[in-house]
Amino acid sequence: MLGGEVLQSAFHFAFNIVLVHVLTPHDYGVFAIVMLSGGIALTYVRALAGMPATLLIASQRGRRAAAADEVAFGSAALVISVVVGLVAAGFLWRAFGSSAILGSVFLTLWSLRSYLRTVLFAIQCQVQSAISDAIFVVSGIALAVVFFRAGEVTSLDQAFLILALANAAGLAASLIMRRKMRISFGRFARSRYAMMSRQLLWSCTGVTMANVQGQGQVLLIAALAGPAAYAPIAGALVFYAPFRLVSSALANLIQPELVRQASNGSARRMGQLAAVSTASMLVVGLVGGAVVFCALPFINAPVFVGQPKMLIFGLGWAVSVVQLFYLVPRVYLEVLRDFRIITILTASSAVAGIGIVTVLLLTVGPVFSLLGNFVSESVVLVWCWVAVGRADRSSDGHDT
Repeated sequence: MLGGEVLQSAFHFAFNIVLVHVLTPHDYGVFAIVMLSGGIALTYVRALAGMPATLLIASQRGRRAAAADEVAFGSAALVISVVVGLVAAGFLWRAFGSSAILGSVFLTLWSLRSYLRTVLFAIQCQVQSAISDAIFVVSGIALAVVFFRAGEVTSLDQAFLILALANAAGLAASLIMRRKMRISFGRFARSRYAMMSRQLLWSCTGVTMANVQGQGQVLLIAALAGPAAYAPIAGALVFYAPFRLVSSALANLIQPELVRQASNGSARRMGQLAAVSTASMLVVGLVGGAVVFCALPFINAPVFVGQPKMLIFGLGWAVSVVQLFYLVPRVYLEVLRDFRIITILTASSAVAGIGIVTVLLLTVGPVFSLLGNFVSESVVLVWCWVAVGRADRSSDGHDT
């Protein structure tokens, strides 16, 4: 299961490293903003389609009910992905006047492929998901080699074209290996989706607050300081992108199992699984950080010229590691459908984080503003584990 994410992680990492060297700081800053925006879009696809599909499909006893859920949430995923593409096109055209079409197509296909991967994990088709990931990576590498040899990858359009075609290949592979994605906007599908409307509202609100808390602060830096000033921060965070991808794989891996354990009333087993998974994330964070810092003397991309490279990479690592540590308890709370708690804690930390980031950005510069992001993420970390501890004690008392 993790193999597919490792392949994707390696490809995204290498592709970004190449672009850091061949694009201007402004263009790479724009590319990084679009990639970050795409990551935010994926959180909504997961919250409004992938996550509820997992919660329902993994707990369904009957095949017909699971298929009905696939139709309802697959239709929702299609609508959300198209909306993501339209918003991206408007943003790119309005803000930068270029790359609107290819950038929006890339984000739409990326969103759809992400949803299908989540469903494949939910129905225990991990092999098919890994094959789809491999096809995505092989296609991306082949396209990149063709463009690189021709000396063509020097613009945003060409970079987005490579990613769009690679995602299309991976998406097609998922649809071919798995029964076709059935779409319906009829009354039955709408009512099936509406069954979770209240929880979806809290989930969407929680994701919005989480994005404001986790990514909005970085986008604030890009908005106030400009793409060129944001480029070194984005360039450093690229080296920690594998953390997020591996953590996403872990979330896809453990969430269906947590759902099944919750259905069986095994709170103790859920807590054990959360603890072991978090320990795995600790290893990933420490080993990955050591590798990056060993490679730091050899990282001499143009975007880092004249920048405090050690400080940028250090703060980027600190933020990324904290995000790893609260991923599992957050998934745990989602399985318990405690979206209200998630929303409250992320909203509180977002307000604090944005305030700190703004002050630091205006006083000491973009690099030090990452400290605000670190403080905000730390608040989420602490309160997620506190909420999980309370849920465990409540479950134990109920079982007793």
